[in-house]
Amino acid sequence: MRNGLPGVFLLALVLVPCAVAGVQALAAGSAGTSGDSLASLPNVSFPGQAPTAQDWYDQGFALTNEGRYEEALQAYGEALAANRSLLNAWYYSGDAFSRLGRYGDALLAFENATIMDPDFVDAYFYESAVYGKMGRYQDQKDALGKGLEAADRREASAGAAVRTPPATGGGAAAVPVSPTTVLLAISLTMIFRVWRKGRV
Repeated sequence: MRNGLPGVFLLALVLVPCAVAGVQALAAGSAGTSGDSLASLPNVSFPGQAPTAQDWYDQGFALTNEGRYEEALQAYGEALAANRSLLNAWYYSGDAFSRLGRYGDALLAFENATIMDPDFVDAYFYESAVYGKMGRYQDQKDALGKGLEAADRREASAGAAVRTPPATGGGAAAVPVSPTTVLLAISLTMIFRVWRKGRV
């Protein structure tokens, strides 16, 4: 892993600036503008100060919550132009692109998020969902696997292993069970109950 690390950083140095330009150009093109600033959008103002990357991101997030995805992409593009390492701007750009049906652009945004943070579990899961919408099921499975690996790494680094109580009478040692495994077991149990109820 250590030998490939410089390559990952080199790849990030090449992809991130290209993707920022792409997000800005695509957002500007999708709104029918030629790079208008977010300040020209309705309900957007930054009184008495130049907007920061965080201001642009916050505005993009608010626009996303309102379902104004094209305008949100403009804001995220401005945020990324000001600060390329704004991780959530990449992530929510991917979400906005996905909701607009622009799956290739969404994948690029999620990929940039996971390059910046290889343990960004949600980005892998959304990437997996986009692959599913595209009918690319092997890629969907691979992205889901990466998301589960990232979740395990994150849990291990946080020391978040859940311990089950020792078995009674035998004095057996506790077995570590990850929270991901617990959630999967609960989900499968619920699915089985619904399935069984439908068959009775």
